[in-house]
Amino acid sequence: MPSAGSPVGTRYEQQGRESCDRLVAAALATDEDGWTPIGTNKDVFIMKKSPQKGEASSVNCVKGTAIVRAPPDFVYRVLKTRGNVGKFDDMLKEARVIDEISDTTRLVHLLYKAMWPTSARDFTVITTAGRYDVSTLVEAAMSVVDERIPEERGYVRGNVVCGGYVIRALSDQPEMSEVTYVSQAEFKGNIPTFAVNKVTESQPMCVAALRAVAEETYAASRNEPHQTRELEDQRLARFDQTFADSAYLTATSDLSGKRRRKEGKWGGVRNCPEPFSGVE
Repeated sequence: MPSAGSPVGTRYEQQGRESCDRLVAAALATDEDGWTPIGTNKDVFIMKKSPQKGEASSVNCVKGTAIVRAPPDFVYRVLKTRGNVGKFDDMLKEARVIDEISDTTRLVHLLYKAMWPTSARDFTVITTAGRYDVSTLVEAAMSVVDERIPEERGYVRGNVVCGGYVIRALSDQPEMSEVTYVSQAEFKGNIPTFAVNKVTESQPMCVAALRAVAEETYAASRNEPHQTRELEDQRLARFDQTFADSAYLTATSDLSGKRRRKEGKWGGVRNCPEPFSGVE
């Protein structure tokens, strides 16, 4: 099994950092960068970017952005709580964690339900999640080929070019977040490109689902007795101090895993807010 120090593990960690860079760049891009507005649905602003000449992928990249009335750390914890996954993506059938490369990087096998008249899809991805910079948390995914996850009967193996969530703090409103979901995925099989592009335009609506769960959960937590709210505030303050003493996702380190833990560094990435009940 590859570890953070093995050649495969090191390569996957590097690919994970690169996928985070691409994800954040896509989230921050505007119409001046070639992105075209599609419209607004349930207060989610959706944009797309057509593939440029010379790019390997022939499908559009799409993103949806919304304001969430909850702090970034809280939204991240909601996102990473196992029991919530199906609430954000009802087409996801199963997420199998094949290898824990490091505390922030995983090899995951994603299996999706079939949508008539197409076959079910699956994806082999590296996921990287953590604090990208002082005001940004991310969960990024990109496809890799790994012999431990052969193609499975009944599924067509797709390819995630770029995908994931970017959760950013609003400097003037610390109790709110800007959340962007980015997706560029090739479904493979016999689906025409125009059909793939049409389907992907609806994917950013998962931001609306995340917003609904995060806002409801956060509102409930603020309505708890004063002592409970005070403990929650203290816990978030401890998270912030942990972040201040550790490394960012974009930082690199040749320290061993044991030394990284001792020094507050985790595979060259920052520690993250804990999920509420088990990490997905």
